[in-house]
Amino acid sequence: ILERLSLLCLTPSAGNPSCLVQAKNTSLKVRSCVLYGQKEHETNVFSSVSASPTDTTEFDACMIIGEAYSPWYSWSRITVSNSIWLGGPSYVRGGFRLNNVLLPTSGFGAWSAGELHGCTMAGQLSVGPDDVAVNCIMPSVKSGKEGARIEFCNVHAAIPFIDSAKPGQGSFAGA
Repeated sequence: ILERLSLLCLTPSAGNPSCLVQAKNTSLKVRSCVLYGQKEHETNVFSSVSASPTDTTEFDACMIIGEAYSPWYSWSRITVSNSIWLGGPSYVRGGFRLNNVLLPTSGFGAWSAGELHGCTMAGQLSVGPDDVAVNCIMPSVKSGKEGARIEFCNVHAAIPFIDSAKPGQGSFAGA
């Protein structure tokens, strides 16, 4: 457990461009921290080298500036709650869950299945067929394939649903 800590990673280390690395076969909890790991997309805030799908990484009440990344062999699942995240999961094979997270960046999408609950984002949400967004506020949703669940969301752009994205139960859209 890491608590009440500020981590700045301005220059990538040799062989590992991450500020914080989760070890193999472990779970990690980070609470009330400020994490900065982005210098022109050279570094990540977090990466996992865990090969077990039971390993988890949890961030709670954090300010996260940068992206999360996991190599192709890592299966750790990331959960971020009650936080502000300038970035997002860029490639997290084990998936992610965001609870009550403010994403004030220009857009958000990930290369793995994810869940967003009670999130607010300033940019377009790009989803895949296995993604879920519930009780979220966003300008628009884009999907290349049908199947994503967009429920009880406020999608407020002039063109709220793009390509195969569709509003689900309780969602409303329009400028």
